[in-house]
Amino acid sequence: MRAEQKSLGKRFCVQVLMYHSISPEPGPTCISSNTFEMQISALGYCGYQVVTLADLVEWRAGRLNLPDRCAVITFDDAFADFFVSAAPVLSAHG
Repeated sequence: MRAEQKSLGKRFCVQVLMYHSISPEPGPTCISSNTFEMQISALGYCGYQVVTLADLVEWRAGRLNLPDRCAVITFDDAFADFFVSAAPVLSAHG
């Protein structure tokens, strides 16, 4: 998913990553913790900075400038695997 805004003839996109479950369980909405770690590492390697949903809302309203390469990471359903699997990866990557 991307949030886009056109400014001064230049298109600016914010990547929005949505996660449902970080676990080895089968299914289309689950990814392994290794895959999650690789995705977060790739963001950093490619120069992306993570911003908050509040930042995205402020940017869309024209009240905030965001870095050229930024992403929002979201989690739904508040599964325990976010705390167990995702939080350590996010913490390790700042």
